[in-house]
Amino acid sequence: MKNNLAILLFFLLLPHYIFSQDHQLKQKVVDLANVYYKQGLIKKPYHSSEMNYLLSADSTEWTQSIYFKAALLIAEDLVSPILVKPWFTFDAVSKPILERKMNTIRERLSQIRNARSLDSFFSSLICPTGTGTKMIYDEYQRRLLLFNRYSAKADRDTLSWLKQAFAVYKWIDQLEIPRYVIVDIGCAELRYVVKGVDSIVMRAVVGKPSTPTPFFASLTDQLVLYPFWHVPMSIAVDEFLPKIKRNRAWLNEQNMQVVDRKGFVLDADTINWKKMSREYFPYTLRQSTGCDNALGVVKVEFSSPYGVYIHDTNNKASFLNLHRYLSHGCIRVEEPIKLGNLLIENKLDSSFLQSCLFDQKPLYFKVLNPIPVFVIYTNVRNAGQKIIYSKDIYNYF
Repeated sequence: MKNNLAILLFFLLLPHYIFSQDHQLKQKVVDLANVYYKQGLIKKPYHSSEMNYLLSADSTEWTQSIYFKAALLIAEDLVSPILVKPWFTFDAVSKPILERKMNTIRERLSQIRNARSLDSFFSSLICPTGTGTKMIYDEYQRRLLLFNRYSAKADRDTLSWLKQAFAVYKWIDQLEIPRYVIVDIGCAELRYVVKGVDSIVMRAVVGKPSTPTPFFASLTDQLVLYPFWHVPMSIAVDEFLPKIKRNRAWLNEQNMQVVDRKGFVLDADTINWKKMSREYFPYTLRQSTGCDNALGVVKVEFSSPYGVYIHDTNNKASFLNLHRYLSHGCIRVEEPIKLGNLLIENKLDSSFLQSCLFDQKPLYFKVLNPIPVFVIYTNVRNAGQKIIYSKDIYNYF
């Protein structure tokens, strides 16, 4: 008799229990949409007003409800960068990874049945995996609390920097890439990261404010040893052509060759330089290979629409500067041979590269498993156990 009564009560109370769980789950979506929006973690409080209005009477199945749609939008924002300012204009890395991740997230969300599970799942998407990201996130939350209390302008500026940096690094963490190269223009550094930990850190020289380095994500698939430097047309006609007109010997002094449209090297003395101008210059200037080459002896190539690369340099003294915003946009690095060996698994002959052979033909090494390269711009980085702020050299914020 007691067993029959227990079974009867179970079936009588089951609809109430299920409705209660469903109601709490949907309420949690509304609550988290508002909380995450205030914390700057999502773009907007998705469907918040509409969900609140429907909450008391909505009996739609979870995966067919507006609450599920809002949960998907929240999740997408949590794994994507919610930036203070836009950054990448070219991204060859993240799209397929995030598409796969969102398919997994959709499946996981469809299986959630209570508010606690939803809260835990979203928390796992927010929680940074990299140590540096965690430090930036904690500092952002601390500053946000102070700003909400005191609303100081200085705090507002710092909050923007922290939010941008956290969004960028959290997004990279979410991609779960085992190893990658990151160039942070703001602090003029290159880092090689393995499983969220900096394997090497080296100084970089990046674009000056008048010729800034673009922000992008690409994949490096090739190293060039003893590369030619094909001088960009803007530099050739604006900077070098006036020098050539004043002194023809300048070409030999800089180991420069003149190449026609068919790729043939020309005798510079056969060219009527007086006719050459910014509007008419049907040639390419190419610097011969060797240690005097502006690209040095190592060049890391990747696809992008910008003609920007990571490379060695013949001006090693520039790495001693605190202000290393000196290039036309390319990224010069302090230890290119060390970086190259990491990319192609210690196959570089250091003595061959340090021999500074003149006019050596370029050699090409494929990176068998292309490695992501993120060129970012933030004003915040972690150094040991400290957060360090850089000057906004590009006046971006």
